[in-house]
Amino acid sequence: MSDIDLIKNKISIEELVSEYINIQKSGSGFTALCPFHNEKTPSFHISPSRQIYKCFGCGESGDIFSFIQKIDGLDFPQALNKLAQKAGVEITTHFNKENQNKRKKEKEGRLKILDIATSFFQINLLQNEAAKKYLKQRGVEERIIRKFRLGFALDE
Repeated sequence: MSDIDLIKNKISIEELVSEYINIQKSGSGFTALCPFHNEKTPSFHISPSRQIYKCFGCGESGDIFSFIQKIDGLDFPQALNKLAQKAGVEITTHFNKENQNKRKKEKEGRLKILDIATSFFQINLLQNEAAKKYLKQRGVEERIIRKFRLGFALDE
């Protein structure tokens, strides 16, 4: 069983949602005023058997993870970590902190490479009179070239 399934089995959607808003029993599920838009009559429905929610007013729907993401403004790894703590589950997937830090460093490395490549093509443009003349004819000013870091690839 995956970490996500384990967390879903330990946290019921109605208990989670009730920590944020008042819910009322309605048939086999629950209803409430939607926390994602203003309304006067409940259109937010929770289905414990399916472990999902759906608002028939604004269209928001999902499971415990998407609810936490939306209501707390988190991305999926942050929501996963928050719910794992709540459920007492240790994350073993690539969303744990150690792997997040590794992925962050890898991303920073890729961005650095892209920045170097961008600088290379910018220099090519600024040193190529024909390319600058073409952009000037098209109405692109030098301040725009610098602001948006436009570049030029030589035929070579």
